[in-house]
Amino acid sequence: MKSSADLFDEYSACYEPALAAALKVSGERREYFACGRVRWLQRCLAELQQNPKCGLDFGCGDGSTTPTLRKVLNLHCIWGLTFQRNLSKELGPPTVALALPIARLNHSDRPVNYN
Repeated sequence: MKSSADLFDEYSACYEPALAAALKVSGERREYFACGRVRWLQRCLAELQQNPKCGLDFGCGDGSTTPTLRKVLNLHCIWGLTFQRNLSKELGPPTVALALPIARLNHSDRPVNYN
């Protein structure tokens, strides 16, 4: 039986194609659903009368939700955190996900810390 870490790594390797297939049915782009999730969070925070200035994007991947978090929640700083042992068999032992350098490059002009 495979460990949950191995299953996660296997699924993460095909996440983008799986997401694209699921989105094709809706006709919407991934940003549409990310915005919906962030707006839901915004309503929850309003109900709790909370107005955070910093946020944690747990499972940030390539940071594609960062602009939506910043805009909708008016965050001044965001910490992006992702976990992934291997993106390919060639990488060998567990490594920092390659998505993080992409996220850092895409958002280098903003106060975002990706780990």
